[in-house]
Amino acid sequence: MNRTTSTLGTPAFIADLHSITLWGTGAQIDWTAWTDAKYGTAGKRKVPAGTVIAFNASGKIVPPTVNAGAVTNGPCYLARTDMEEDSRVAALSGFGVITGGNVYDTLLPDAAGNPRSIAAELKTALGARFVLQPYGDAR
Repeated sequence: MNRTTSTLGTPAFIADLHSITLWGTGAQIDWTAWTDAKYGTAGKRKVPAGTVIAFNASGKIVPPTVNAGAVTNGPCYLARTDMEEDSRVAALSGFGVITGGNVYDTLLPDAAGNPRSIAAELKTALGARFVLQPYGDAR
C-alpha cells in the first residue's frame, strides 16, 4: 500500500500569513524539467512546498536555471503547496504559487549550509517581493 504525507494548514516557512500574495488560480507544472533525483523518478516526482520555482516560455512551473551565479529564467517565486506528479487529488487548474511575502528562508527546502540559507542567486531572483528572514525559536 502506498502512503502519501500531506501538509495541511500554513506551511512552516511562512513567517506572516497576512503578508503572502498569490498567483491567481494556480499554474501548471512542466514535470519533464524536474530531473534532479531529490524530486524522485518520472511518474512519482514530488516538489515540496516552499521550493523556489520559475516559469518557462510556455508559462509552466520549472526549476530556476542558474548560470554564472545568476538565475537566467527568473524572476522566481515559491511553491505554495507540495506538488505531486500524477496526483489524483490535485486541482486541474494548477498548483499554488506564492509571489511575495514574509518567509523564513532557513526553513525553505532549498536552504543549505550552516547556518542554513538559500543561495544568493535565488535570493536575488526572489527580489524585493519577498522578505527573507532566519527562523528563530526563543523557547
